[in-house]
Amino acid sequence: MKVVTTKTSKYSVLFYALAVLALIGCGSVRSAPSETAPQNDSSRLNTSLTQPAEAEFNPATAYQVPPDDVLQEVTFYGGGGAGFCSGMQELTSPEIWQDPSDEELLVTSIMITCGWEKDEILQATIQYPDGTLFRTEVKADYGMGFLEFRPAIDDPVGIYFFGLQGKNGFLSANAEYRKPNGPRLSQTQYDNIFLSGFFPEEKVRLFYYSSAYELDGSPGGTLAGWQEYQVNVAGQLEIKLSLQAGDDLAVIGKKSGEVHLLHTGVFGGASDRFMQGVSVDPDMISADYSNHLNCPPDILVQSSLQQWTDAYVVENEVTLFGNPRQSARIIDLLSVGTAVSVTQGPYCSGEMVWWRVYVEHTYGYILEFDGQKYYVKP
Repeated sequence: MKVVTTKTSKYSVLFYALAVLALIGCGSVRSAPSETAPQNDSSRLNTSLTQPAEAEFNPATAYQVPPDDVLQEVTFYGGGGAGFCSGMQELTSPEIWQDPSDEELLVTSIMITCGWEKDEILQATIQYPDGTLFRTEVKADYGMGFLEFRPAIDDPVGIYFFGLQGKNGFLSANAEYRKPNGPRLSQTQYDNIFLSGFFPEEKVRLFYYSSAYELDGSPGGTLAGWQEYQVNVAGQLEIKLSLQAGDDLAVIGKKSGEVHLLHTGVFGGASDRFMQGVSVDPDMISADYSNHLNCPPDILVQSSLQQWTDAYVVENEVTLFGNPRQSARIIDLLSVGTAVSVTQGPYCSGEMVWWRVYVEHTYGYILEFDGQKYYVKP
């Protein structure tokens, strides 16, 4: 086995694995393991592609006249700021402010921690489902430790364990990664773009929309160039391209349909900035990235909660999890009568209905209904 150890700052490890070994993954802070676990070969950590075809895109030399089947102007969703570690300013020991989220391969997940010493150097580890380990060092800027991880398209699916070791404790959590369920357009750690999940050797068109603003001040884009390509036999293609701030991309495949560039959010995860499709044919849109854990109608009718409303725990010791699954990190046990603010959802797995909630300065996921009884009600 090879041991891979690096020293790097938070900024140089964006879209790399920064994270932590935690075979238990349930506690918030605990002492460091008594023994050092063996380290496997993690050289694949920096490989995001499986023999992709290579191409380049330059707006200056691309086609400028928009084709008849594509919109020349589009509107984007606006972005928003965020305050990290809110409500945790007076911590006496490190805590997890946000668990790394369950995602698809090629999507960045971020574990946000608070309460470290200012500019403290933390030991970070991530363990793959097959046992591969990667270790590095990260700096806790202003006492906040950000652990970002994005697996490659050919990395294993399953549970990835994250961990941070500092002077005053050890934090651990986990995230579950799954295979994409359709064609995807992603950014690589080198600011290139990567197409995956398309039909073998499919012909695709890439559309580049430069940043613009509508009359009402909402963000949007104007078609600044497009180019045709062909993916390889694996349905993949890496294209050399550096986006300017505010610009965006869409791809239309002859068989796969239309997909949009997935952006990493402030808290991790992936988001689509396009408010509509770029094709004049609305049926060209492919499967939505966000449809994972969508609730079927027969399960959704069992739910009585809504976003941006308050709800109350109706069973004793109801678990607050770091992700919407029972194998996620346990954040807390909530007693009967505890008030929670519902922020996102619902998310469904089988007969289980989950919601993201905010309670006592902490975000987490709570099970509303498991097919037999309710744990939280309006």
